[in-house]
Amino acid sequence: MQRMSVVSCIMSILSLFLIMCVACRPEYESSLLDAKAQKAYNVLKFKVDNYRSKLVNELESVVLKGPLLFNDQSYSLVLLQAEEDATKRSIAVTLGNDSKVIERLKEILNTLDLRKGKSSTSDVDIAGRILKQLTDVTNLAVILFHKHLSKKNLIRIRNSLMIEVGSVSVLDDITSDLEQFIQARVEVMSKIRSFIKTAAAKRGDKAVMINCLKSLIDDTGELSKEILARLVGNVFNIENKLIDLFKWDS
Repeated sequence: MQRMSVVSCIMSILSLFLIMCVACRPEYESSLLDAKAQKAYNVLKFKVDNYRSKLVNELESVVLKGPLLFNDQSYSLVLLQAEEDATKRSIAVTLGNDSKVIERLKEILNTLDLRKGKSSTSDVDIAGRILKQLTDVTNLAVILFHKHLSKKNLIRIRNSLMIEVGSVSVLDDITSDLEQFIQARVEVMSKIRSFIKTAAAKRGDKAVMINCLKSLIDDTGELSKEILARLVGNVFNIENKLIDLFKWDS
Protein backbone atom coordinates (compact mmCIF):
# COMPACT_ATOMS: atom_id res chain seq x y z
CA MET A 1 0.00 0.00 0.00
CA GLN A 2 2.85 2.35 0.89
CA ARG A 3 4.56 1.51 -2.40
CA MET A 4 1.35 2.32 -4.29
CA SER A 5 1.19 5.71 -2.55
CA VAL A 6 4.77 6.50 -3.55
CA VAL A 7 4.09 5.48 -7.15
CA SER A 8 0.93 7.60 -7.18
CA CYS A 9 2.87 10.58 -5.83
CA ILE A 10 5.57 10.17 -8.46
CA MET A 11 2.97 9.93 -11.22
CA SER A 12 1.31 13.12 -9.97
CA ILE A 13 4.64 14.95 -10.03
CA LEU A 14 5.41 13.69 -13.53
CA SER A 15 1.95 14.72 -14.72
CA LEU A 16 2.43 18.22 -13.31
CA PHE A 17 5.86 18.44 -14.97
CA LEU A 18 4.34 17.35 -18.29
CA ILE A 19 1.65 20.03 -18.04
CA MET A 20 4.32 22.68 -17.35
CA CYS A 21 6.31 21.53 -20.38
CA VAL A 22 3.24 21.56 -22.59
CA ALA A 23 2.41 25.09 -21.44
CA CYS A 24 5.70 26.26 -22.88
CA ARG A 25 4.78 25.01 -26.35
CA PRO A 26 2.87 27.58 -28.47
CA GLU A 27 0.77 24.94 -30.24
CA TYR A 28 -0.93 24.13 -26.96
CA GLU A 29 -1.83 27.73 -26.07
CA SER A 30 -5.48 27.44 -27.07
CA SER A 31 -6.01 24.19 -25.14
CA LEU A 32 -4.77 25.71 -21.88
CA LEU A 33 -6.73 28.98 -21.98
CA ASP A 34 -10.47 29.41 -21.74
CA ALA A 35 -12.24 31.04 -24.69
CA LYS A 36 -12.35 34.52 -23.16
CA ALA A 37 -8.67 34.52 -22.20
CA GLN A 38 -7.62 33.10 -25.57
CA LYS A 39 -9.57 35.76 -27.45
CA ALA A 40 -8.08 38.58 -25.34
CA TYR A 41 -4.56 37.22 -25.85
CA ASN A 42 -5.02 36.70 -29.60
CA VAL A 43 -6.27 40.28 -30.05
CA LEU A 44 -3.28 41.73 -28.21
CA LYS A 45 -0.73 39.48 -29.92
CA PHE A 46 -2.12 40.27 -33.38
CA LYS A 47 -1.93 44.01 -32.76
CA VAL A 48 1.56 43.81 -31.28
CA ASP A 49 2.96 41.60 -34.06
CA ASN A 50 1.33 43.71 -36.76
CA TYR A 51 2.52 47.06 -35.44
CA ARG A 52 5.99 45.78 -34.54
CA SER A 53 6.37 44.63 -38.16
CA LYS A 54 5.28 48.06 -39.42
CA LEU A 55 7.73 49.78 -37.07
CA VAL A 56 10.61 47.59 -38.27
CA ASN A 57 9.71 48.43 -41.88
CA GLU A 58 9.64 52.14 -41.05
CA LEU A 59 13.09 51.98 -39.46
CA GLU A 60 14.62 49.83 -42.20
CA SER A 61 13.29 52.09 -44.96
CA VAL A 62 15.51 54.96 -43.80
CA VAL A 63 18.58 55.43 -46.01
CA LEU A 64 21.57 56.25 -43.81
CA LYS A 65 24.03 57.39 -46.49
CA GLY A 66 25.53 60.78 -45.63
CA PRO A 67 24.54 63.25 -42.91
CA LEU A 68 20.90 63.86 -42.08
CA LEU A 69 21.00 67.36 -40.60
CA PHE A 70 24.59 68.48 -39.92
CA ASN A 71 27.09 68.37 -42.77
CA ASP A 72 30.31 68.85 -40.75
CA GLN A 73 31.78 68.69 -37.24
CA SER A 74 31.45 72.40 -36.43
CA TYR A 75 28.58 71.78 -34.02
CA SER A 76 28.43 70.79 -30.37
CA LEU A 77 28.54 67.11 -29.45
CA VAL A 78 24.97 67.20 -28.16
CA LEU A 79 23.76 68.15 -31.65
CA LEU A 80 26.08 65.82 -33.54
CA GLN A 81 24.52 62.89 -31.68
CA ALA A 82 21.66 63.36 -34.13
CA GLU A 83 24.00 61.97 -36.81
CA GLU A 84 24.39 58.62 -35.06
CA ASP A 85 22.68 55.91 -37.10
CA ALA A 86 20.05 54.96 -34.53
CA THR A 87 19.13 58.60 -33.88
CA LYS A 88 19.00 59.43 -37.58
CA ARG A 89 16.60 56.55 -38.11
CA SER A 90 14.34 57.69 -35.29
CA ILE A 91 14.24 61.33 -36.43
CA ALA A 92 13.62 60.39 -40.06
CA VAL A 93 10.83 57.96 -39.12
CA THR A 94 9.11 60.56 -36.93
CA LEU A 95 9.17 62.92 -39.92
CA GLY A 96 7.62 60.25 -42.11
CA ASN A 97 10.95 59.71 -43.87
CA ASP A 98 9.83 62.70 -45.97
CA SER A 99 12.79 64.43 -47.61
CA LYS A 100 10.88 67.70 -47.95
CA VAL A 101 10.03 67.83 -44.25
CA ILE A 102 13.62 66.93 -43.35
CA GLU A 103 14.78 69.80 -45.57
CA ARG A 104 12.41 72.18 -43.74
CA LEU A 105 13.91 71.01 -40.43
CA LYS A 106 17.39 71.77 -41.79
CA GLU A 107 16.21 75.29 -42.66
CA ILE A 108 15.01 75.80 -39.10
CA LEU A 109 18.32 74.58 -37.66
CA ASN A 110 20.31 76.73 -40.11
CA THR A 111 18.39 79.79 -38.90
CA LEU A 112 19.60 79.16 -35.36
CA ASP A 113 23.14 80.04 -34.24
CA LEU A 114 24.54 76.57 -33.68
CA ARG A 115 28.11 76.46 -35.02
CA LYS A 116 31.00 76.36 -32.56
CA GLY A 117 32.51 79.78 -31.87
CA LYS A 118 29.35 81.53 -33.04
CA SER A 119 26.77 79.50 -31.21
CA SER A 120 24.09 80.84 -28.92
CA THR A 121 23.50 78.75 -25.80
CA SER A 122 19.76 79.31 -26.04
CA ASP A 123 19.72 78.37 -29.73
CA VAL A 124 21.67 75.17 -29.07
CA ASP A 125 19.21 74.35 -26.30
CA ILE A 126 16.27 74.93 -28.67
CA ALA A 127 17.81 72.68 -31.32
CA GLY A 128 18.59 70.00 -28.75
CA ARG A 129 15.01 70.02 -27.50
CA ILE A 130 13.62 69.74 -31.03
CA LEU A 131 15.85 66.77 -31.82
CA LYS A 132 15.04 65.06 -28.51
CA GLN A 133 11.31 65.29 -29.11
CA LEU A 134 11.63 63.97 -32.66
CA THR A 135 13.79 61.09 -31.43
CA ASP A 136 11.51 60.24 -28.51
CA VAL A 137 8.36 59.89 -30.64
CA THR A 138 9.87 56.88 -32.42
CA ASN A 139 12.05 55.59 -29.56
CA LEU A 140 8.96 55.26 -27.37
CA ALA A 141 7.50 52.90 -29.97
CA VAL A 142 10.76 50.91 -30.06
CA ILE A 143 10.74 50.60 -26.26
CA LEU A 144 7.10 49.56 -26.26
CA PHE A 145 7.31 46.86 -28.93
CA HIS A 146 10.83 45.54 -28.38
CA LYS A 147 10.95 45.73 -24.59
CA HIS A 148 7.60 45.96 -22.80
CA LEU A 149 5.67 43.96 -25.41
CA SER A 150 8.57 41.85 -26.65
CA LYS A 151 8.02 38.27 -27.82
CA LYS A 152 9.35 37.05 -24.49
CA ASN A 153 6.88 39.19 -22.56
CA LEU A 154 3.99 38.04 -24.74
CA ILE A 155 4.74 34.50 -23.55
CA ARG A 156 4.79 35.74 -19.95
CA ILE A 157 1.44 37.43 -20.55
CA ARG A 158 -0.01 34.16 -21.89
CA ASN A 159 1.28 32.30 -18.85
CA SER A 160 -0.25 34.92 -16.56
CA LEU A 161 -3.65 34.23 -18.09
CA MET A 162 -3.33 30.61 -16.98
CA ILE A 163 -2.30 31.48 -13.43
CA GLU A 164 -3.64 34.85 -12.32
CA VAL A 165 -7.35 35.41 -11.69
CA GLY A 166 -8.52 38.66 -13.25
CA SER A 167 -5.67 38.82 -15.78
CA VAL A 168 -8.08 39.05 -18.72
CA SER A 169 -9.39 42.45 -17.62
CA VAL A 170 -5.81 43.71 -17.21
CA LEU A 171 -4.99 42.39 -20.68
CA ASP A 172 -7.99 44.22 -22.14
CA ASP A 173 -6.73 47.42 -20.50
CA ILE A 174 -3.26 46.90 -22.00
CA THR A 175 -4.80 46.39 -25.44
CA SER A 176 -6.79 49.61 -24.99
CA ASP A 177 -3.66 51.55 -23.97
CA LEU A 178 -1.83 50.07 -26.96
CA GLU A 179 -4.56 51.16 -29.39
CA GLN A 180 -4.49 54.65 -27.91
CA PHE A 181 -0.70 54.80 -28.30
CA ILE A 182 -0.82 53.64 -31.91
CA GLN A 183 -3.49 56.18 -32.84
CA ALA A 184 -1.77 58.96 -30.90
CA ARG A 185 1.59 58.32 -32.58
CA VAL A 186 0.05 58.53 -36.06
CA GLU A 187 -1.67 61.80 -35.18
CA VAL A 188 1.32 63.31 -33.38
CA MET A 189 3.68 62.49 -36.26
CA SER A 190 1.28 64.13 -38.72
CA LYS A 191 1.03 67.23 -36.52
CA ILE A 192 4.82 67.41 -36.18
CA ARG A 193 5.30 67.32 -39.96
CA SER A 194 2.81 70.15 -40.41
CA PHE A 195 4.40 72.01 -37.50
CA ILE A 196 7.90 71.78 -39.01
CA LYS A 197 6.62 73.21 -42.30
CA THR A 198 4.85 76.07 -40.51
CA ALA A 199 7.86 76.94 -38.36
CA ALA A 200 10.21 76.86 -41.36
CA ALA A 201 7.93 79.27 -43.23
CA LYS A 202 8.48 81.80 -40.42
CA ARG A 203 12.27 81.67 -40.44
CA GLY A 204 12.43 85.13 -42.09
CA ASP A 205 11.84 86.46 -38.57
CA LYS A 206 13.92 84.37 -36.19
CA ALA A 207 12.06 85.55 -33.08
CA VAL A 208 8.69 84.62 -34.59
CA MET A 209 10.05 81.21 -35.64
CA ILE A 210 11.39 80.51 -32.15
CA ASN A 211 8.08 81.52 -30.61
CA CYS A 212 6.37 79.05 -32.94
CA LEU A 213 8.81 76.31 -31.91
CA LYS A 214 7.69 76.60 -28.28
CA SER A 215 4.72 74.36 -29.05
CA LEU A 216 7.17 71.47 -29.46
CA ILE A 217 9.99 72.35 -27.07
CA ASP A 218 8.32 73.95 -24.03
CA ASP A 219 6.76 71.74 -21.36
CA THR A 220 3.58 73.82 -21.66
CA GLY A 221 3.54 73.71 -25.47
CA GLU A 222 0.57 71.99 -27.12
CA LEU A 223 2.61 69.42 -29.04
CA SER A 224 4.88 68.78 -26.08
CA LYS A 225 1.90 68.15 -23.78
CA GLU A 226 0.35 65.82 -26.34
CA ILE A 227 3.55 63.76 -26.61
CA LEU A 228 3.71 63.51 -22.82
CA ALA A 229 0.06 62.63 -22.26
CA ARG A 230 -0.71 60.40 -25.23
CA LEU A 231 2.63 58.71 -25.97
CA VAL A 232 4.71 58.72 -22.78
CA GLY A 233 1.55 58.30 -20.69
CA ASN A 234 0.32 55.21 -22.50
CA VAL A 235 3.76 53.59 -22.49
CA PHE A 236 3.97 54.09 -18.72
CA ASN A 237 0.43 52.75 -18.30
CA ILE A 238 1.34 49.56 -20.16
CA GLU A 239 4.63 49.19 -18.28
CA ASN A 240 2.93 49.52 -14.90
CA LYS A 241 0.19 47.02 -15.81
CA LEU A 242 2.83 44.52 -16.94
CA ILE A 243 4.76 44.94 -13.69
CA ASP A 244 1.58 44.09 -11.80
CA LEU A 245 0.76 41.21 -14.15
CA PHE A 246 4.23 39.66 -13.82
CA LYS A 247 4.38 39.69 -10.01
CA TRP A 248 3.83 35.93 -9.97
CA ASP A 249 7.10 35.18 -11.82
CA SER A 250 9.30 38.06 -10.65
